[in-house]
Amino acid sequence: HAWYGKSTPDERGLNACVRLKSGLKNLSAERVRQETLKLLAAPQAVKTCKAMATAGILRIILPHTDEWRVFGRLPDDAILRLFVLAKDVTELKDRLRLSNAIAARLEAMQVASELSPALTDLERRRMMFQIGADKWRDAAWLSFARSRANRRNAAWLELIAMPEKWTPPQLPVKGSDILEHGIAAGPQVGQTLAALEDWWVASDFRPTRADLLARIS
Repeated sequence: HAWYGKSTPDERGLNACVRLKSGLKNLSAERVRQETLKLLAAPQAVKTCKAMATAGILRIILPHTDEWRVFGRLPDDAILRLFVLAKDVTELKDRLRLSNAIAARLEAMQVASELSPALTDLERRRMMFQIGADKWRDAAWLSFARSRANRRNAAWLELIAMPEKWTPPQLPVKGSDILEHGIAAGPQVGQTLAALEDWWVASDFRPTRADLLARIS
């Protein structure tokens, strides 16, 4: 942790860490998690992690990839960086005693769709409605980091910033509305609601509550 914020890891400190690296195995998973997340959020995380990898320290903490280019294009977000750094994301919850929320975020990144500035506005809104703003933001950053686009590419920056410009709306009708319109309680209520939502989304969220209720039959 003495390296945080430095332009390069201190050579004397690095040598000391190499000598003492076996002691990492004796630390609690909670302590390792705490220090690892601090490190990954630090401004010089890429240089420090690369030095730790070269010195054989990083592999004691977790089996890691060498995707340093992708890692270095991400913001100072410890969880995004952890996802790219870890060779096996599925083992991280137990290895680092991660919270359920962090583990769920990592799992969502594993199945995240590849995003691109080529998506139309409608496609972007549909996708964000389906996955939510937080998952969109993670997917956008990962897609950008893996791309070859310039760091200041306006199209990518616009894609990443979409959650700040558009908030996914809520479907204006509920199951109770379906029941009030004569549909008997049971599976048909959910099916009707799903069909209304599909139409509403395909119509770019424009239909009003009245429009949706008028379609119930």
